Amino acid sequence: MLGMSGFRWRIKHNVWHHTYTNIAGFDDDVETYGLMRLTPRAPWKPLYKSGLYFPAGVRLDWLRFHHAGLHDGLDRQVDANHVLPKDEVRPTRSRSGGGKLSYFTLMLALPLLVFPWWQVLIGFLIVMLWVGLVMGVIFQLAHINGDAAFPEPVGIRSTSTMSGLCTRSRRRWNFAPHNWLLNFYIGGLNYQIEHHLLPHICHLNYPRLAPIVRATCEEFGISYHCYATWREAFANHWRELRLLGRVLNCRPSKPKEEF
Repeated sequence: MLGMSGFRWRIKHNVWHHTYTNIAGFDDDVETYGLMRLTPRAPWKPLYKSGLYFPAGVRLDWLRFHHAGLHDGLDRQVDANHVLPKDEVRPTRSRSGGGKLSYFTLMLALPLLVFPWWQVLIGFLIVMLWVGLVMGVIFQLAHINGDAAFPEPVGIRSTSTMSGLCTRSRRRWNFAPHNWLLNFYIGGLNYQIEHHLLPHICHLNYPRLAPIVRATCEEFGISYHCYATWREAFANHWRELRLLGRVLNCRPSKPKEEF
């Protein structure tokens, strides 16, 4: 329903993002085609100074889904650091093509049988811009913050085989853990610590797992970051975006292993 193939999501999220979190050039979630600066290792532009680009940038995030799906059907080499698995690309082309056809049929062709084209276009843009805003805010709120580390790639050779090594200095945090409505609406992504530690566990178990993980971190002297509300997390996220927009040089990686 978002115009993105399941194959692309598994590679983009489960492999590239979970393995190389916040590593510029390898984590696809911090790549924005120049729309936003989500890592100090991305080139700086005067556009980023005010931070006002953020609402527009995240709303256009849905365009990446379509661009990625079309690219996957044409070439295994996504970019300099990403290569799609050879044995999965060929069958994926037909599935992606069928998925795109189904998507545009549901979102545009069928509504055009009932409504004028301009109403369909307005409705389509409202839906997709809202999707981009929600997904962009949630994804970046969970990874781009004042407590985040942006490590340099170390020994990464290929993102198609996952054979490389990377620095372990990365941080994640939870936000609004007691907000049941938010937890339901975003599928438990406010429990980022548990989501990254136990990605195969159903998110409905995160509220019960979180106290156990937190107690274990305290027992072994590992910091456990948690913002009580989403507003607190968003304020910290916004400050980080403003900092990234003003500062040209990279912040040093934080070597301590923390969550």
